[in-house]
Amino acid sequence: MDFLPAHYDQSLGWNKDDNRTYGKFLADNESKLVWYTNKEGKSCFFFMDSFREMIEDFRSHHPHLLLPRKDGKLPLIPYDWTIYYLRKKGLTAPLAKEEIAWLLLHFNQKRGYYQLRGEDEEKSGKREEYQLLKVAHVEKTKSAKKGDDEYIITFENGWSHVKRSKTPLFDWQGTTKEYIVTTSLGQDGQPKKDKEGNIQRLFRIPKEDDWTLIKKKTEMDVRRKQKWMSGLAVKQ
Repeated sequence: MDFLPAHYDQSLGWNKDDNRTYGKFLADNESKLVWYTNKEGKSCFFFMDSFREMIEDFRSHHPHLLLPRKDGKLPLIPYDWTIYYLRKKGLTAPLAKEEIAWLLLHFNQKRGYYQLRGEDEEKSGKREEYQLLKVAHVEKTKSAKKGDDEYIITFENGWSHVKRSKTPLFDWQGTTKEYIVTTSLGQDGQPKKDKEGNIQRLFRIPKEDDWTLIKKKTEMDVRRKQKWMSGLAVKQ
């Protein structure tokens, strides 16, 4: 049906009379659907037009993603993000046949994604989450090593953590901060607790280009949209 990119289609065995290669990659070479080799032998991204279209969409609706970083360099937008742009685009606009093939392959590869992610977290003994936490109270406790002061940061949800800083943190009170919160898990997958019965959590303020921050924020946005769409379906 000509849905596959030419380079990918040519790498598959379609001869039913050849049991060695039928339905398999030829010459023991697993081709990539989204990458091809040009005449100069250079590896190229097949969906560059879709990628450029995504960048223009960012420019119109998410311009902050294209702003220069603190070091003055422009952010690097991964080609892999294109698949999620196409998933969104496909809800309201037609896609090329090759784009549909990529989407179907991506859906097939990502079956059970959330379940697998949970299993990986349990095996690693920790769970990482993106959290927007509003600071309710800041208390200075004592001087730490190397001239840093130690502060107890208490959030509105009751969580708290200790942070060392060379500069006062009292102006944090009443502000909202982005955190990657890591919770220690026991063998049963439940959060571990310390001697006082408090759940063991580590708090980290990531940089804007931190990959874990981007990943966890995206996961949270996806979950929110899924809940919104589920609620909309119930109302209808």
